Amino acid sequence: MSLRSKFFLVLVVAEKIKNHLKSAAQRENILARYYKTDFHIALIRFVEAIKKKLKEKKMKQEKCSKKCSERKNLKQGFTLLELLVVVVIIGILASIALPQYKYAVTKAKFAQLLTATRAIVEAQRRYILLHGERSLDLSALDIDIQGGTYNNAKDKITFDWGDCVITSDAGRTGFSCGLNKPYMRYFRIFNSEVKRCCASAKSGEIGKKLCQAEFPNAIGRASDSSCGSGGTLYGDDIK
Repeated sequence: MSLRSKFFLVLVVAEKIKNHLKSAAQRENILARYYKTDFHIALIRFVEAIKKKLKEKKMKQEKCSKKCSERKNLKQGFTLLELLVVVVIIGILASIALPQYKYAVTKAKFAQLLTATRAIVEAQRRYILLHGERSLDLSALDIDIQGGTYNNAKDKITFDWGDCVITSDAGRTGFSCGLNKPYMRYFRIFNSEVKRCCASAKSGEIGKKLCQAEFPNAIGRASDSSCGSGGTLYGDDIK
């Protein structure tokens, strides 16, 4: 019998032993009974070791294949439905947060406007006490405001949020301070306590809300001359 035939015979016998005998002691007894040489026994054990290694390798490959499949699923990204949900949530948050942000920014600028208005009124009163008359030169007033730039006529101060200017009527009886964006103006008369707040159409509900907060008892009145087309005027004398 050739060596090749003996080898296959050994494989067949080893497989039968493995299938019918579960304990290692029974397996060893059969090997010792049918195979008298150590070579045969070593050959069968070698074959079993190889089959064990192949089985372990197959299990590792299956395990790796499962993990790789899970990683691939994670890398596939978001579904269209998930993206739509995110877009809707962002849209809802933006619709709530953006108006509040605009209002907060405009309110801060409006607070600076009111501060500048009060500073000019107080400085004008001090000037009148010292000189007995009003000054149309704003640079001559002791105005406690930082960051303003005067024009050539010295009757206007420009700030990063807007400007303050003496009115251009015949007697130049007052002045106004206004915001650039959104356009709003706040008027004061030098020889009286009259105050008025103008909310332009471009300022929208934000401008009306700020003016209404300054004059809670006033009823807004449409005014095209002071506020531009579609503007609303508020004041202590407008009720």
